[in-house]
Amino acid sequence: MQTLKFGQRGLGTTLNVVSMILHQENPVTVITEPCALPLYNSIKHIFNIPDSRLKIKGSDSSSLDTCSDFSKIFSTYFKFDSLTLNNIKEVPNNSQNKPCIALGCYPDTVYDYKPSKNFPHNRVVDIETNGKIFSLLTDAGFNVINLDNIKISLEQKVYMLNNLCSAYIGYEGGLSHLSHVLDIPTFILPWRFSLTGLPIDQDSIVRMQLMHLHEKVYFLNDVNELLNWTSFEINQKIEQVNDNCHYKNPTYDSIGSLDVELTKLGTLPSIPNQYISMNDMLTKPEKSFIITNYKSFDLGGTKKLAIRPRVTDFLETLQDKTET
Repeated sequence: MQTLKFGQRGLGTTLNVVSMILHQENPVTVITEPCALPLYNSIKHIFNIPDSRLKIKGSDSSSLDTCSDFSKIFSTYFKFDSLTLNNIKEVPNNSQNKPCIALGCYPDTVYDYKPSKNFPHNRVVDIETNGKIFSLLTDAGFNVINLDNIKISLEQKVYMLNNLCSAYIGYEGGLSHLSHVLDIPTFILPWRFSLTGLPIDQDSIVRMQLMHLHEKVYFLNDVNELLNWTSFEINQKIEQVNDNCHYKNPTYDSIGSLDVELTKLGTLPSIPNQYISMNDMLTKPEKSFIITNYKSFDLGGTKKLAIRPRVTDFLETLQDKTET
């Protein structure tokens, strides 16, 4: 059984790591620090992931590796046949007649809710703007559920999203990734500021879109795009995203090839036929795992990429691998 050693990360990154692992067939053991065990074990329990696919072990070692925000860049979000919620098995509920919308207002790591230029506050809008979104959604006929409270367990969040929510709308973060796993239409507000505290730029937008490679996602240009929708348009957008009639991810469309060796890309791709660099996106353990176990390198697990020609034996090996 292969072993990966990763330190603690948030909900979204942990879901991405699990997706990266389950995209291939070999069993894997994740060794992580004790504080990360509850999240991993909750994901395994809720989504009925067997030990034959994924085992989790705790370690006090200080030599754990770092995982990136892009670990699932070549995989889909993991699939599941059933959920275990309140010790009862349920099936995924993809009905569009659910009465609620989940609204993400602020990450549960932010106790002092004051939007600022610093991460993670840079991802959220102020409470007054969230109030306008709340009113808009209730006028459209939905009850609004806020899942940000840290007292709401992951299992409770999954229950409400699966059984009650037709869509998720809010900041980019763990709830967005959880909505992707549950195959729920997801409308993501852009960051207000980049990681450096500067106004949001194209590189930051592309980075965010690469973190959420899923068919049922809609990247809002800004909060005003949402606030200008009518009640009819809100319901229409949810239906379109659910039916994959409006796949709105320009970055997914723009990337045509993969460079497996380039050390640093500099500016992430933002124009047609651009490429991504495996070294720029992934940590060494992630890259090694994907090269060893994946049969092909498809963007988001769905889009074939051309391998940019290189002359090294390393690339030739990869090209042979993708052709088999």
